[in-house]
Amino acid sequence: MKVVLHIGQHKTGTTALQNVLMGDRDRLLTNRILYPDSGHDRTPEGHVMANHNGFFYAFEGNTGPRVGGTLDEIASQFAQEVADTAPATVVISSEHAYIAADAQEKHDYLGKLDAMLPRSCEVEVVAYLRRPDHYVTSWDRQLTRMGMKGLRALNSEARLDHLLGTCRLDYERAIRLYADRYGSVRIFHYGQIGDTVAHFYREVLGLEPPAIEPGDTNPSLPS
Repeated sequence: MKVVLHIGQHKTGTTALQNVLMGDRDRLLTNRILYPDSGHDRTPEGHVMANHNGFFYAFEGNTGPRVGGTLDEIASQFAQEVADTAPATVVISSEHAYIAADAQEKHDYLGKLDAMLPRSCEVEVVAYLRRPDHYVTSWDRQLTRMGMKGLRALNSEARLDHLLGTCRLDYERAIRLYADRYGSVRIFHYGQIGDTVAHFYREVLGLEPPAIEPGDTNPSLPS
């Protein structure tokens, strides 16, 4: 079995891809590809998100409604899904995985991930990266759209200094964590692929993308 771990980066069409993968789950299963129901993030109102950030929040020790239970419970749900569907490929998609290098030493994300995955599986890590200046601009517009101000907005010098100290802009450190662990990372330039959904389906999964609208794609404010 192969596990495709899609780690983002943020603002590279990740939400659109996750929405389509979730909506296409039945067709994927007919092709022996599992997009797990377990590990999804949840909003405070209980809405299930299409991403698998819940796995990584659970690796941090978070429990409860946002992640749908304890790490042991989520890992058990995931194992049951794999046993029930016997997939050739499992796709896990989490933007939170992209920033794991910032707290890997504290939380041991990859050790906990490996413990959750079947022992004999192959892990293929996929990342879409955006030009840093384009990424920062898009991220700032999203924060503005969400009403974030002060330290949480990038128009604050302190917030920008904080951003520069994380692996959000240190692409080598973000990717090196996975390359060292799994041998390699497939990296695609977001600015050159055109459509993340179509590209991921064709280049990573070897399938034609479905005729599914991605829904709320987490847009930034226009320039």
